[in-house]
Parts: sequence; structure tokens; C-alpha cells
Amino acid sequence: MMKTTTIMIRKFTLLFLLIAGLSAGFTSCDDILFTQSDRYMSDDDHTLGTANDSVYTLIGILTKVQQLSDRYVLTGELRADLLNVTPVSESFLRELNSFTIDKATSEFADVKDYYGVINNCNYLIAKADTNLVSMASKPFVKEVAAAKAIRAWTYFQLVLNYGQAKYYEKPIISVTETRNDYPVFTQEQMIDTLIAQLVPLVNVPKPSYGTLFGVESKYLFIEPMFLLGDLYLWKASRTKNVADYEMAATWYARLMDKGSYVTGTRAVRWMDANFKSYIDTWSNTFLSTIGNDELISVIQLSSSGFTGNTSRIYTLCQEFQLGPTDGLLDTYALQNYAFVASSAPTYTSGDLREKAAILSVTITGTGTTDNEEPKRMIFKYLNNTIQLYRVGLLYLRYAEAVNRAGKPGLAFAVLKYGLNPANLANNLRIPATEVADAKEYIRLLDNDKFNTNVGLHNRGSGNSEVNTRFAFPLTLATLQDSILFVEDNIVDELAMETAFEGNRFHDLMRFSEHRNDPGFLAHKVAQKHPDYNFYLALLKDKKNWYLPQR
Repeated sequence: MMKTTTIMIRKFTLLFLLIAGLSAGFTSCDDILFTQSDRYMSDDDHTLGTANDSVYTLIGILTKVQQLSDRYVLTGELRADLLNVTPVSESFLRELNSFTIDKATSEFADVKDYYGVINNCNYLIAKADTNLVSMASKPFVKEVAAAKAIRAWTYFQLVLNYGQAKYYEKPIISVTETRNDYPVFTQEQMIDTLIAQLVPLVNVPKPSYGTLFGVESKYLFIEPMFLLGDLYLWKASRTKNVADYEMAATWYARLMDKGSYVTGTRAVRWMDANFKSYIDTWSNTFLSTIGNDELISVIQLSSSGFTGNTSRIYTLCQEFQLGPTDGLLDTYALQNYAFVASSAPTYTSGDLREKAAILSVTITGTGTTDNEEPKRMIFKYLNNTIQLYRVGLLYLRYAEAVNRAGKPGLAFAVLKYGLNPANLANNLRIPATEVADAKEYIRLLDNDKFNTNVGLHNRGSGNSEVNTRFAFPLTLATLQDSILFVEDNIVDELAMETAFEGNRFHDLMRFSEHRNDPGFLAHKVAQKHPDYNFYLALLKDKKNWYLPQR
């Protein structure tokens, strides 16, 4: 619809200056929800009577989502094992890192912005007439579906970070309604509720607004299939039901098929066996949104407050207030890189994704000694892009699901070989017993569109197909041993591929649930703290995994 309306697309830049006012007009209930304001907005004060109304309202929702971006990254990473504070970090970062959040004062305890997004979504969903026909189409259908997916993602973030959330589907538009007794949903209740809401949305096209916030608009909306896969994966971590794990894998595979998403050839590679210089086609994953086939869903921030919401994350990295942990650097260093120029690989140590994600900076003129270690600056956020869903993560989540469904060989192939028709048919790479049932999540990948799929480990560790040091052991005694071996490798691959992107603490939560072992998360996180025993004991208690909220 909107791609053909050239004048409207060109107006979006000017609309940036008006969005705050427009959004406030539609959503003055944001402030009502968590204050003692006596303002009141009649239920009939605002209706979405034209397609333009829905566009403006949805853009307003996206600006609200931008306000969650820094919190998404910091709550997902700083509490985990890959990101750490430094001697110059501000107190709000130290408190999050040390699990000492003050409920009364910390911004991380304030859930108002989450409910601001939810209330905006509720407003659009309630006010849009999905039966309205304009220019032979129903313009509100896409916008309503997009709002429902954003609302579901936001509710999911609430229960992941806080353990529970107040749930409501109608917009709060008066002071009286803020005093209603809304139900409080646990994670399990929320997951089941969101699954039911998302399934009808999977075939609804995303709104198409051309370029918005400097990125193709389709990337700014939550992909329902990816979120469904995540919801089933979390559900399965509690139920331990193979059918739930398989439903997670199925939704991930359906998305791979729908988007023709392949792992491709992006990587950081040594140019020769001298291991002196390398070529990097992987960092484009997070340094550019132009022609980036890795992207699925992102939050795009502005580089200037004049044109939109900005992020502090990259500034914090530039100021060395955030840095990688020794544990992450060790994970990179322990990999065996396989360079192939002849029949046999030449090996060196280290995964090159470290060099592409973390810049070693030597500060001159500070009076420091020559042997002082360089500072390390994370520059994944140089482009002000917060990646929620991307192809590498999609395949690793698929591997996690099929591994726990009892198919570790298939899962390991995601890392070492890549899932394509040739490898699915190769019994030396994937056991025939694991693909013989031809489940949908296997069958969909047995298609020539996936011929360019290669192992995710190739992205930083050379040619993993011939890497005999990265292989499935033949000595594992039981299926459970195999599942744990592969899962440990998936955990490491997630660290190297998706470090600092906002997923890690929740990933560790989920892997701990798979294993019925809160000590798994506790050990990983405690290792970055000087007082290991204190944090090990603290985080073995799952109630300490959640933030306080006000």
C-alpha cells in the first residue's frame, strides 16, 4: 500500500518531529498508567479512520520500542557471562552487573516503558477497523498483526526479566481503568497465551513503508514465526516434552523456508596458512543494514536525538564502561582454526569473530607502561542497530531445539556442516536414524534453496567440515551424553556468534531449565566475579534471576 504513495514516504522524515506529539495524542494513557494523573481521554476521542492514521500510530509504537533497546541489551548481557563492567563504569551498570538493583530507584526496576508499548499496541488493535477496504485492500490488517506481534514480544520480555507481568488487552484510557485488578501472569501462563495469539498472524504480510529510521521497514517488525519458535523452546524447557521441542524446531524451519534464509559464506577468515592477515565478511552482519541478508527483526536507533531515539550502548563501549569478560576471550582462544589449502588442514588457535566484534585499542600519551594490555572496545553497536532476530541466531536456536528433541547429530551438523540436501542424505554426517522420520522441520530443509548452507562454526574457525579437532566424539556412551556434548558446543557457538546482542542471560536461563540445573547459569556467571562462591550461591536460587519491578 504505502510503497506506491511516494509523497507519504518522503514525509516520514518530517513526521519524525511530530511523532512524539502524535503518539501522545493516541497514547496519553501511558502516563496515566503509572502516575496519579487525573487526566481522562474519552473512548471516542480518537479513532483510526484512515490508513494514514494506522501508519502514524504504528510508527509511534516503533518509537516506543526504541526506548526499550538499551534495556534489552544490558539486562540480557550484563547479568550474564560475556559482558562485564570496568573500573570506570557508572553505578547503574555496576548494580545490574552485581544483582544489587534498588527497586525504588533503578531504571531497570521501572516497567513503565514496557507497558507504554503494550498500551499503544492495545490502542491500535482496539481502534483499527480490519474490515475497512481502501484501494481494494484492507489496510489495517497488516498494522494490527504487526501491533499484536510487538505486544507479544514485549510481554515476553517482561516475564523473562521480571518473572511475571500484569496482563491486559484493552487500552487503558482513563484514570479509573488504572485501578482495575488486572491478572498477573507467570512465565508459563504468558507463554501459552502468546502462542495462541501469534499462530493466526504467521501468514499476514508485514507493513511496507519503504525506508524508515534508515532501514527497510520490514526489519522493524517482530517476526511471529521466530517468536513462536522461542515460546515453544521455553515451554519445552519446562515440560521436557519432545513434542514441544519439535514444535519449536518446526516454527524455526518454517521461517527458514519462508525467508529462504541460509547461513551463506559470511565469515572472518585467515588469508593463508601464515595466519598474518584476514578478510572479514562477517562484521557486515551488525555494521550495516544495507543489503544485509542476515537481518530478520531489529530495533534501529538514530545517531542524533534530533531525528529519533538514540542509544547509549555504543558510547558506553567507546568510553570503556563495558567490556568482554575473560571467559568470552577464553572461549574464542580455545577454538581450533582449520585452514585448508591442500589435502590436509593447517591449524592455529582462536576464532576470528573475536577480531571482528572486539577492537583492541592502545591508548597513547597516558603515561602507561609499554607492556600494559590494550583496552578492548566492543563495536557491534557502531551502526546503532539492536538485532533481535537474525539468521545465525535462527539456526542456533533450531539446533538447540532438535538436540533436545533427541537428535544431537542433526544439531551438531548445524555447527559443523550446514543443513542442506547433500548433508541430510550423508549418513556419515547425520545419522540416518535421526532423519528417517522426515519430520516437517527436517523435510523443509531438504530443498535446493539451502544448498549454500554451511556450518555456523565456519564463520570464525575456518573450514569446520574437515576440522578433526571439532568433531562429534565416538566415545559417548548414551544419548544424554551426546545431547549434553552438543549443547555445550551450542552454548559456546552462541557466545562467539551472538555475544553482546541481548540474548545471553535468557539463553543461560533456558539451558539451565533444559538441564534442571540452576547451577549451570550460576557457574557461568559467577566465573566473571572475584567473589565466585557468593555469586554461585546467589544464582543457584532461581528467584534471583529476576529483576525487582515497580
